[in-house]
Amino acid sequence: MFVDTNGDGVVNDDDRTMIGDPNPDFTMGLNLGFDYKGFDFNLTAYAALGQQVARSYRRFYDSGQDNFTTEVFDYWMGEGTSNKFPQLNVMNTGANWGPRISDIWIENASYARIQNITIGYDFARLLKNSPFQQLRVYAAAQNLWTFTGYKGMDPENGKSICSQSWATGIDVGNYPQPRTYMVGVNVKFADKAKKKDAPIYVQAEPQYIEKIVEKVVEKPVTKVEKETELVQNTHVVTFEVNSYQIANIAELAGIAKGANVEVVAYASPEGNADANMALSQKRADAVADYLKSKGVNVTRVEAKGADSKHANRIAIVTVK
Repeated sequence: MFVDTNGDGVVNDDDRTMIGDPNPDFTMGLNLGFDYKGFDFNLTAYAALGQQVARSYRRFYDSGQDNFTTEVFDYWMGEGTSNKFPQLNVMNTGANWGPRISDIWIENASYARIQNITIGYDFARLLKNSPFQQLRVYAAAQNLWTFTGYKGMDPENGKSICSQSWATGIDVGNYPQPRTYMVGVNVKFADKAKKKDAPIYVQAEPQYIEKIVEKVVEKPVTKVEKETELVQNTHVVTFEVNSYQIANIAELAGIAKGANVEVVAYASPEGNADANMALSQKRADAVADYLKSKGVNVTRVEAKGADSKHANRIAIVTVK
């Protein structure tokens, strides 16, 4: 039954009104991690609360020829049954069906999702005379669990559709995000040069230099070796379409605590320039916040928006 919202005694297109809001009232994230005697553990989670999604992949002309979920048992089947869903008949064209969008299709899509859990152990701690500086074996699970009351396949599927960036909060039945399990190995070989005796640097008053050197080396130190040049390396962080949640935390593995890094993020070319810039900024901030929580020094954070020279859903982390 539709509502006569303007009170003119007739239910028609003039009674249409705005229902639902695809924008969450609150968003929150969680990062937990620890290292202990070679073991490491990391958990990331994300929650969005207060948004609604139109579950429109259920056809408005439901009929006996369609496939259904167990929700069909909640349809009206006689006195004392459901008062929400009308009776389901073959090719039902009653006033409560048809192409009219109503609050029957608008659902609370609040959710909390465990995005990633990673646990690992560095076996290089046990192999004292091995050539490895690091021999870390890890297992990870992505999209492990989603807590939600939404009846669709994925509450996060209610996003922009086609080329209409304004049409958000509509679930058209896209395939849900898969649950993924991974195992991997991080290997770093020890630098043989570091195993050699390090050069001795003596800082003292001139009259004490000779006495100090005689106890350690056969001849005095005459020069200081050239400092080792810094080596830069990069990590590429990937994102889902129109998302600023880090898809794979393992892509940031290997960045040491205390390292200095720069973060530059990009967005997909869909939508307008302002939306692309805002999305790339959120991606850059998400990566920077995670690295800071791990004790990494973030010296630069930059959003690039959509850039045809780079992949559309990445952030590049450069270790100085």
